[in-house]
Amino acid sequence: MNGTTAGLRHGKTALMVLTIAGGLLAASPAAAAHLREGTRVPVRMTSTINSESSQAGDPVAFVVTSDVVVDGAVVIARGTPVAGWLLKVQRRSWGFISHDAKLIFMFSHTTARNGTAIRLRSSNVDPMGGRVEIDRDRRHHGLQWAGVGDTFEAYVDGEYDLL
Repeated sequence: MNGTTAGLRHGKTALMVLTIAGGLLAASPAAAAHLREGTRVPVRMTSTINSESSQAGDPVAFVVTSDVVVDGAVVIARGTPVAGWLLKVQRRSWGFISHDAKLIFMFSHTTARNGTAIRLRSSNVDPMGGRVEIDRDRRHHGLQWAGVGDTFEAYVDGEYDLL
């Protein structure tokens, strides 16, 4: 084998290795996890709200209680903060026209592991029904409250491709 033949053979081998390596890289790009509309996100309240001292517009804090997993990858980690706000607060009225206390909040968002903001809502069935009304039953209509440790179900509002 002369020097020219060895050089061609070495060049072909190097080209073949690069082609195979390039094909493997192209065949396995970083897979994107697709977080679907309506995916359940279990949350626990980390603040306290009540119909006597809270006001509409006040923030409500939650934390994700278990990992949200898509295709084997954790996309929203347990312990991730979740934001919400009070939509309606109504004290019990005993006057001429009485009404029961009301306490209604909405989820706002959380954050995926890659930093993407994920919108949340309270209903998996009705995308427009993004409210949670606290109702402690008939005995407690003079006061409505929710506090640290109360659990709720939030749902992803929209479709997200997370890298």
